[in-house]
Amino acid sequence: MSITDRTIAAIVSTFILSSAANAAGRSLYVATDGTDSGSCGAQTTACRSISQALENAMDGDTILVGAGRYGNISGSASYTGPGDEHPQSRDHNYFVTGCIICIDKAVSVYSLHGSSVTVIEGAPLTSQEATVLIHHEGVNFGAAGRGFTVTGGSAYGVLFDQEDQPPSYGIHLKSNVSVAGNVDLGDADGFAFMGNPYIDSICPVDDCVPTATITYAQNDSVDNAHAAFDITQNFLLGTASVIVQNNYARRAGIGFEVPAGGQAVAGTYPVTSDKISLTGNVAEHNELGFHAMAPGKMLSNTAAGNSQAGFHVIVGYTTAFQNNTAVGNGGPGGIVQFESDGRDPPGLYRFQSFTQNNFYGNDRNRPPLSIQISQDMNVQYDPGPGAHCGVLNLGQLVLDSDAVTNPPMAAPLNANGNFWGTTHGPAPTGASDAVGGACDQHGGNTTVTSYASTGFAITTH
Repeated sequence: MSITDRTIAAIVSTFILSSAANAAGRSLYVATDGTDSGSCGAQTTACRSISQALENAMDGDTILVGAGRYGNISGSASYTGPGDEHPQSRDHNYFVTGCIICIDKAVSVYSLHGSSVTVIEGAPLTSQEATVLIHHEGVNFGAAGRGFTVTGGSAYGVLFDQEDQPPSYGIHLKSNVSVAGNVDLGDADGFAFMGNPYIDSICPVDDCVPTATITYAQNDSVDNAHAAFDITQNFLLGTASVIVQNNYARRAGIGFEVPAGGQAVAGTYPVTSDKISLTGNVAEHNELGFHAMAPGKMLSNTAAGNSQAGFHVIVGYTTAFQNNTAVGNGGPGGIVQFESDGRDPPGLYRFQSFTQNNFYGNDRNRPPLSIQISQDMNVQYDPGPGAHCGVLNLGQLVLDSDAVTNPPMAAPLNANGNFWGTTHGPAPTGASDAVGGACDQHGGNTTVTSYASTGFAITTH
């Protein structure tokens, strides 16, 4: 495959803006007519595999990948044929046991011609659970118009795993990480972030306090058995954040899954995803559109045509839910669940905002729902038959039934300023979605004293 100087110059110029570090590094090339060696990577002597280019690269370098198919090229089950990628085992990692393409340096990896013609195809091998594993700060994988199609793996398409060999505070996150412009097809989880798991001590020095931003933007994920996007905060302190923005999920178990993960800091057990924001994402025709355990901001997302529900949000102390749209979902447009604030006497976390959202055409054909209670996957709750609920307020559900107050703790939700489908506001019958009544359970108390008479802008794919 030939690459013209004019094409190279135009593409490289678009990457200069990615980071100052990468602009100062070399460019290494990968192409389907390349040959792997310890010295490949020049434009005239391209590598055949992305793995070889990574092995030859140094921090700050950029790897430019030509159109074609990468992964298990030879068909060898052991990946030992010419041009095959170089899988690695990761026995010390909690979340993943191996990877096919393993990024352990601060590099940028871009396709030259975009995701539609640049395919990384893994094989469902249990020892290589991630087709692409990012295990370093300062990595860019893909960009708008310069991403990859990833498919055929065992568990994860593209995974950023912050965990390092234990015991540790994980990969230090001082330099930003970006995953953008990619497509995942048919993996259990398409795109995932796994923060470092629980550790029962405070970071002793500033160097291990995360300050970077990890961004997932403009990625599409389709046909994922578990989740299209699985973003788990775990032990992520400091000013670091995870931004999930302008992505698309279709035909997954869950479009966007944000479980808090296990956390323990100096003897306390916060359960939160407050460092994670979801903005401008679209989830359609999944089972559940969005599931978020105590997230930060959820702004301008759309859940449409999902069979179970549009949004399931467990409220945390920073949760803002605004300008979102839930339309035509089989179950409720939004399922809202409250958690205790840990005070004595206990109260509940409240939304920082819950307004200017669209809820209409939902809960007309509710399937049986098994709603996860808090973090325990084994404890499920069925709220009963559909009731045209724009918002189903479940109040506070807790693991231990003995901890449920009788009567239940009041869980008020001010749902003013939303559009419910008609100029007449929410209603239990007709075109409008409903609130209150059968849509309030376990102390839930949703009130609407004012509402929007026209719909708000809708984010589309």
